[in-house]
Amino acid sequence: MKKGFTLIELLVVISIIGLLSSVVLTSLNSARARARDSVRAQNLTQIRNALILYAANNNGTYPATDSTFTTGDWSAATKSALAPYLPNIPRDPILNQGSPGWQGYGFMTCDTVSPNNSCSWLNSPQTGQSCPGEMIVWAYNTETSNGVRQCPASYSRVMTVVVPR
Repeated sequence: MKKGFTLIELLVVISIIGLLSSVVLTSLNSARARARDSVRAQNLTQIRNALILYAANNNGTYPATDSTFTTGDWSAATKSALAPYLPNIPRDPILNQGSPGWQGYGFMTCDTVSPNNSCSWLNSPQTGQSCPGEMIVWAYNTETSNGVRQCPASYSRVMTVVVPR
């Protein structure tokens, strides 16, 4: 009697191991995406709280509208305005990995007067409104459609947080 495995048996074992590893890697990637979105939601809360503190110390006014889309970082004006309240202003987890793109944070006051600040890209299909008059902090192009959405958005991958007045 010979001892050992046949070539077929070895190939079957290798294919089963390959299949199981692909399943594990897929679930790990989705867990990473959910973790990054969880970081985004926490970052939105931090930015919102910094804006609340800024407004409390500046007669209810907010800093100028800003986002991290074009450069992958906040403007110098935003950094200096929020520095006393948020020493390290958060950046998107993907941007921290050195790949700027259509992911990032921003904040703006939605109004109906200025077309540039209408927040029309946030329009809710249900109400047709986009939180008029509210200061909105948003994370754009998140990796899952789960997350905070205090201001309705027509895009499934946008998280929004309303800054209370």
